[in-house]
Amino acid sequence: MRETCHSARAIERYITSFKQILLCYRKGMNIDEIAFSVRKTKNLVQEYLDIIEIYRDRMYILNKLENYEVCVETVIERNKHSMTR
Repeated sequence: MRETCHSARAIERYITSFKQILLCYRKGMNIDEIAFSVRKTKNLVQEYLDIIEIYRDRMYILNKLENYEVCVETVIERNKHSMTR
């Protein structure tokens, strides 16, 4: 969060969107189909596809990310959860 100056929720959204786009890409969908399916602009989808292409030779990274579960918790949420235990 510090490094990107984005909130935890924003980072969670970025990772989730990337995973959705990656799955659509792997199913052979074109950019229009992906954009419609994940409700993102074609320009944004293209940015994610460019990243996928950069890492295509290192597919293990994409496979690992695809299986990564996104769960970002703020300090306030963590404290609330701790108090209920």
